[in-house]
Formats: sequence, C-alpha cells, structure tokens
Amino acid sequence: MTSISVRDVIKSIEALCRDIDAEDSAGSNQYQRIVSEALSLKRSLEQISGPEANVGSSQNQAPIAEQAQHKGQQASPDNVYDESGDDSKFKERHYRELFDDSPVAIWVDDWSPVKQWLDTHSEVVDLRSYFEQNPEQLVSAYRSVNVIEVSQAAVTLYKEQSLETLLYNHATAELFDEELKFFLDNLIAFRAQNFRTIFDAGDLDDNEEEIIIRRHSVMPAAHQENWSRVIISLEDITERVRLEAQLRQSQKMEVVGQLTGGIAHDFNNMLAIIQGNAQLLIEGLGDPSENVEAILSATHRATSLTRRLLVFSRKQRLEPVSVDLGDVFDDMANMLAGSLGETVDIKYKIEPNLWFAFADIGQVENALLNLAINAKDAMPQGGVLTIECTNSYLDEHYVASTQEPKDEGLLISDEMSFGINLSPGDYVQLSVTDTGHGMTEEVLSQVFEPFFTTKQIGAGTGLGLSMVYSFVKQSGGHIEISSEPGKGTSVVLYLKRADQLPEARPQSREKPVKARSKVGQILLLEDDEGVCAVIVQMLGRLGYQVVSTAQASEAEQALAQGTSFDLILSDVVLPGGTSGPEFVRQAIVDHPELKCVFMSGYAATGIEATKIPDEYRLLNKPFTMLQLADALDSALD
Repeated sequence: MTSISVRDVIKSIEALCRDIDAEDSAGSNQYQRIVSEALSLKRSLEQISGPEANVGSSQNQAPIAEQAQHKGQQASPDNVYDESGDDSKFKERHYRELFDDSPVAIWVDDWSPVKQWLDTHSEVVDLRSYFEQNPEQLVSAYRSVNVIEVSQAAVTLYKEQSLETLLYNHATAELFDEELKFFLDNLIAFRAQNFRTIFDAGDLDDNEEEIIIRRHSVMPAAHQENWSRVIISLEDITERVRLEAQLRQSQKMEVVGQLTGGIAHDFNNMLAIIQGNAQLLIEGLGDPSENVEAILSATHRATSLTRRLLVFSRKQRLEPVSVDLGDVFDDMANMLAGSLGETVDIKYKIEPNLWFAFADIGQVENALLNLAINAKDAMPQGGVLTIECTNSYLDEHYVASTQEPKDEGLLISDEMSFGINLSPGDYVQLSVTDTGHGMTEEVLSQVFEPFFTTKQIGAGTGLGLSMVYSFVKQSGGHIEISSEPGKGTSVVLYLKRADQLPEARPQSREKPVKARSKVGQILLLEDDEGVCAVIVQMLGRLGYQVVSTAQASEAEQALAQGTSFDLILSDVVLPGGTSGPEFVRQAIVDHPELKCVFMSGYAATGIEATKIPDEYRLLNKPFTMLQLADALDSALD
C-alpha cells in the first residue's frame, strides 16, 4: 500500500472543500465527483489512522468534506486535528464525545462573513428596515454563513436519513420567511452585543411536516470580535406549543363556563317565575288560552337553551342512556327537512344492525341540528347533506393520536366527565357531510373555539360547534372535522357504544296535576322574592301550608318557634354564608324526622352535587308544578 500521511489526507480534503466553494452548480456532475472523492479520502484516513484520527469527526459524525455539501463552506482551522501531544488528543476526543453523544441537537456556524458585511455597511442603522427594502441582501447574508459542525442529534430532530442529506438539504432548500426572520432577529441581537438569544421559528422536517424549533444561540466570548463561532442548540417544541394552545383553550372555556353558570342561575330564576305564574294561570282558568300555552312553550325552549349552555361550559350533568340513532333520525326528519328547506337534499345512511350509542338524547338531537344548520349555511344555493351512522372500533394507535390533557381548569367532577380522554373500544360513528363551500385551514383550526364564527353579525353566535365539541368530549367520545375550500365539510362524531337496550322515550307533554294525597307543613327557604312568591302559590294549590324564609338564620328562628314542619324545601345557594345543605345538616340534628327537597338554578354541577346528601332530591329551576308535586310526594313517602 502506498504510504499516505494524515497531513496529506487533510490537505486533500481542504483542497476539495475549496473546489466545492468555487463550484456554482450544486447539482452538476463535477460537484458530485468532488463529494465522492472527499468521502473516499475520508475512508482512506480511517484505514490509516483509525477513527480517532478523523478530522473534526468521530465515526458517528461526518467530517468537513461531507458537510461541504453546504455551498460556500470552508474548512475552519479550529476543526483541524492537532497531532502534537497527548493532552491535545485527549481534549479532542473528550470534545468529540460531548458533541457527538449530546441528546441536544447542536449546530455550529461561522458568522464572520456577516460581520465583515456589517463592518463595510456601518452606515446602515436600522437593519430591519434596510433588509425589508432589500430582501435579496438578507438572503445573501444568510447564505454567507458557513456551517462548521452539526451534531448527530440534529439528524434525528429533522428526521433526515443522514448528516450528509441534512446538510445538502440545508444548502439547497428554498428559504422561507420564518427561517429568514430568525436569522435577522439574531443578527440584530448580535449587533447590539446581545450574544445569547432564544427564538422560536417554524421549520420543515424531511417529511415536509411543519415543526416548531426553539433555537438557543450563543456566541462564545473568544469569537465575539469577528463572529467566527455561533453555537445553536435546537429543540423541537411542536408538541409543547400544541399543549399550550390546548391549555389556553381550556382557560377560555373555564372563563366562559363561569360566566355561563352565573348567567344561567339568574336566568333560571326568572324562568321559574314566568313558568310558575303561567302554570298558575292554567290552574285558575281551567281551559288555558293559546297565549298562556305560548308562554309555557317559550319557557321550555329557554330552559333547553340554558341547559345546552351549561353543557357547553361543562357545568351541566349529562343524562346518558342507550340511544337508537336511527330512531333519533326518524323523529327529527320532518324538523330537519323544514329547517333546511327544499334546496337541500338530505340523505340518510344507516348501517344494518347499528349499535346503540350511550349518550344524552337531547344533546344528540341538539348536535345533529347544529351540524345540519351549519351545513345549510355552507350551501346557500342548495346541495346535498348526508347523515350517516356506522359501527366503528377505535384501536389503541388511533386513540393515542387523539389524546388531550384533562381540562384541569374546568370544574368537572369525575362522575360528570364520563372520561374526558378517549379510550379504545366500540363506538357509534355519526357523520354529517355537506357539499358546501368548505373552509380554509386557518378557519378549520378555530371552529371549536367559543364565539368564533365566519357568519355575518347577527347570523350566528359562534357557539354551535363549541357546544357539540363539549358534549362529545364530556361524553367520552371524539369529534373530527375535515374540509377543503370548494369541496365541502365533513364532521364525524364518535359516541360510546351502549351495553343495554334503549328505554322508552319519555312523553313530551306533561300530565295534568292531580290533587295530592300527601299534604303537610313546609318550611320554604328561597332568597329570590319572585321565585319565593310563585313557589308559595304553587304549594298552596297543591294543598300544603307554607312558611317562607329568605336565609338560613330566618329558617332557624322558624324551627325554634316550635312549628311542626314535615319538610324543608330549600335553595342550594343562599345569602349569609350558610348554604341550604349546611342548614339542613344542622336542622336534622334537633329534628331528625324532617324531610328535605333541594332546588337550584345552577343545575347539578359537580361542586354543588357533592354538598347534597344522596337521599335528598334536587329540583332544577325552572320546574313545573307536576315535578314539584312528585318530588314532595316522593320525599314524604
């Protein structure tokens, strides 16, 4: 074998690097020949001196000749191995181990050409404005940076096949705005003597998937005069950014939930007054007029709206049962046809032997109606709406790709959540697909946000899809949406499979109130004067004697006077610092024979439900006279 010294190989590699620097066309045959010869020389070096003698590289790190695929790169003297003395050999080997085996992706650049440009353009004061007006100069400055070294971890981060491929793609890929913005921000910081920076910028990996990279840039003190060394650590924060966005969404939902809960309480009290007085009119008139019936119908719709808002904010307890979605479609067919109009052709596709879903029937109907109306709005000239139901099995791989962090900021008890995250198993898949104008990716990313809408002012609240999303997630299911401009939209709901047959659907019309067989003395504890007045009248019509109080201290005085009460009808939330459940717990110590029924305008939230003992009934306001009578009868039995 011909004798070749390490120095000879090093000089040959440096000569090849200079040839590469002079070569204009990165894709030419001459360029490929140079790179091939450089790699051959690298292998010769390994055969002669062993892996520890590589120039600026270990076995896991490509040497400078391979990195020379980055156009404009020159070998740095600092990368040339110094053979003199064991101490330098130890330091080099130690450095290589730290650099090559680092779990953090490291990129080392030489910015001296950029510094030289700045020195010759000292008259440019506002760099940002200058480069905005001369973007080609910014690209030229970016291209002048020489890559010195890249760690193997960077290959993993960008999902490249090898370091050579990474450097080649870095040198030849088309620049995009975020990469240039990162470079300009760093440049301005370095010029201001800020030699430690942190910037986040978008990037693309080898699969052309968008990733977000956090770049920590440091210019060591020894290189700050000529900018000959910039060390950049790279961290993929794509998943962190996604989770932070979900946390912000959860915080939004928490705020909306708190606002909605407070509004719903006051609204339900007002509805209780309206509905109660309307029912008292019916009782007094015997044959109610159409106007009174219209009032009752409006209060029922308003009550349903309030309940949906509470589900949207995840403060309403769902009532899941076995649901035959085919029956739901049959029940809603006429309403959907009337709501969507003749220009929309509705097609139903139901899989034979469809499983029963485990969900709240009212919320399923509400979700279907919301999705259908959205589809109609997306098809102003008409189109086809396809509603489809199929059986589906979601495996562990799919579930893992959809998992979301539990909304810790939301006030949800375990029994209310029904499993916020998806779990593998059987699901009933409900798909609603339209042939409308579709949505852009930007709009698609925001459709589940509360109050986000693309409709004109007054044409939509921006809560429809948010309510559907909240209902599905609270039910332990999953929702997907896909859309393209001009190609329509498809929304897919996955609802848990039920393990039992559906029960008979409840009748929508309320039975007339009959005379009560159970009567007695009732202590009423309600702080809202209007609600208190209407409940007193309802109890009187039912044959009960009533003593009404507005807060716990007044109720204590009524008990202390020796009146023999059969039952306490108490609001849950009271003024004065003592809640209804707390007052009842104290009262039954001295009056163990007392029965109790609670009522609340907040609905059965997780926090309130924990305050009420299981043996007591909870009435949600507004309630009908029949519901009140049944609750009292049940408690007194």
